[in-house]
Amino acid sequence: MFLKWLNNIISCSKNSPNNIIVVGIDTHCYHLAQHLISESNIKIIAFIDDEPWSNRTIMLGSTVRYPSDLEALIIRNDVKLIIDFDDSTMIPESILAGISQLRCHHIRLNRDEAMEAWSSKIEGVLNT
Repeated sequence: MFLKWLNNIISCSKNSPNNIIVVGIDTHCYHLAQHLISESNIKIIAFIDDEPWSNRTIMLGSTVRYPSDLEALIIRNDVKLIIDFDDSTMIPESILAGISQLRCHHIRLNRDEAMEAWSSKIEGVLNT
């Protein structure tokens, strides 16, 4: 009985999705999130945007939250990765410093690269 329970725990953890947060709600972020949801074992916990009119709205089944919510979201949802774009200044340095203390990766993607390049970078980080 114990071995069956332990086997269920191990198999569930292998199949559990990688929790991520996407910074931004523009077209690039939307298309990237759609691709990740359909092609990967990824769950988007939240989108981050600093505009008050978008806070707490739903996008692709995930809530849009403020940058100040990042640390709590990471801790509460065991987030593995934050995806940002290299031209984004949405997350203040003070918040980035706090995130660096947590067990969460943060990558910045180049908007000029193709979706395949983004996917490759994301999978590379998640598989480490």
